Amino acid sequence: MRWVGMVAPAAATILAVSPATAQVGAVQKPRTVVVEMVDFAFEPATLTVSVGDTVRFVQRTTSPHNVEFRTVPEGAELAENPVPPAEGPSGTLSSPPSPPARMGRYLTQVGETYEFLIDEHFAAGTYDYVCTPHEALGMTGTIVVEDRGREK
Repeated sequence: MRWVGMVAPAAATILAVSPATAQVGAVQKPRTVVVEMVDFAFEPATLTVSVGDTVRFVQRTTSPHNVEFRTVPEGAELAENPVPPAEGPSGTLSSPPSPPARMGRYLTQVGETYEFLIDEHFAAGTYDYVCTPHEALGMTGTIVVEDRGREK
């Protein structure tokens, strides 16, 4: 089992991510899944999410990192324009507008985050992504979006 910390301004929550914890046929509550950008890797490199979940990337080093989707399933509706930096009320970077972009903004400061909601713009299937400047070093990842619990 891999423990992933969720970074939140008001509280800290720990999520246990394990295939054994998933219940088949049950509609799960939305959750936040954290992916850390550590050195030249995404940790975890592969994750499975459902509609309603949030994926949050957290910068852990000083090397600039981003998220660029390279392959998306048919039916996905991601914007082609990169997401510009935006500051929220507390000075933290805010979530991008919907639909999420194929390329997210660069994170350059330790602790910065980039997140998006898995919503109707994400078709069920496999999304392969890279950190654009570190793709040659193997900084790649995969998000599998399941359609369980999807409302039609």
